[in-house]
Amino acid sequence: MDGTDRGERIGLQKKDGLSLTRATWPNPIFFCAIRITWQNDTFDERREAVWGVLKIDAIKDAFDYPDEYLVDRDIVHRIAFDKACQRGLSLEPINAQDLVHDLKDVCRFGVDRLDRSLALMEQMVIIGLPGLTAFYDAVAEEHALGKPYIIYTGDDVDLVAEFKAMMQRRSSTGPEGTPNSVSNDVRDYLAMRLLRQIGDELEGFLQLPKRERLEGRWFLRALTLKALELARPDLDEADREEMVAAPVKLDGPSHHVSKLADVAGSVLRRLPEDRELDLLFDILRKMDLHDEYDGTLLSQAQDLRDDGELDWSNNQRGLINDLRRLVPEGAHAKSSDPAGLRCPTQSI
Repeated sequence: MDGTDRGERIGLQKKDGLSLTRATWPNPIFFCAIRITWQNDTFDERREAVWGVLKIDAIKDAFDYPDEYLVDRDIVHRIAFDKACQRGLSLEPINAQDLVHDLKDVCRFGVDRLDRSLALMEQMVIIGLPGLTAFYDAVAEEHALGKPYIIYTGDDVDLVAEFKAMMQRRSSTGPEGTPNSVSNDVRDYLAMRLLRQIGDELEGFLQLPKRERLEGRWFLRALTLKALELARPDLDEADREEMVAAPVKLDGPSHHVSKLADVAGSVLRRLPEDRELDLLFDILRKMDLHDEYDGTLLSQAQDLRDDGELDWSNNQRGLINDLRRLVPEGAHAKSSDPAGLRCPTQSI
């Protein structure tokens, strides 16, 4: 059927407000009536706008499209790079945001992933604090939302472990697991950063309209499981699954959402304040083999402590943190003099 015939075969009739009737199809089997009523609450503009955004996100995830584009920096056709060079535009990353953006591109497209990623991560470690926080911000977001680009390990490449190893090589402290190792601080900082990101995602989720919260409860369940795995390593998988299971007497999905929110909230409320800043400071302090240890890293540590007079050699707070980590948990239970040990450890 061409356009003219189709137009002649569709008639519009108006009755009871606004009705559209396809009344002249050549075969009655194709007869269709569409009635649109504006007098009720069937159509909600705000709700439809929200669902439109969700559909766009679903399409983006289904086809693995990136969340955002930086047009002059994304990996595009070779002609674009040639034109940029002809116009004198620099394609090299100039700050931590550029570095992490390029790293995501390399990981997403998977071309020479290991070598190119290592080169970018080396630059992040070289610039110090901005590179460290940018890297772990990206890792935390991917972990919480389940978008594995940097954290993808399917090709037997663990970039998160490689990044930690780069910092360990710039420190004279022992390997991970030994007292005061910089890798211990990196491990603890990553756990804290992941939990904070989960908390941010949880807060955003709970602000959604009720309809979206109910339909997205499986996302909330996944977030809660991730929080439990990080904050409660003492629980086994069966215990965690029981904590996120739907209530036995399920009167509707809203009860499941409430239970999940309570469990996640109880875990995230236990996060100590300022712990991330303390760990970042200790990481900088222990990278004593870094080329900029007495320059850029010291300046960044001074900014973290808001102390322009801070000196690595006169850092009492760092020494106290080191001593505290040398004392095992529940030390009084392992001593022949519990009462005598309790007071000194509490004073530390």
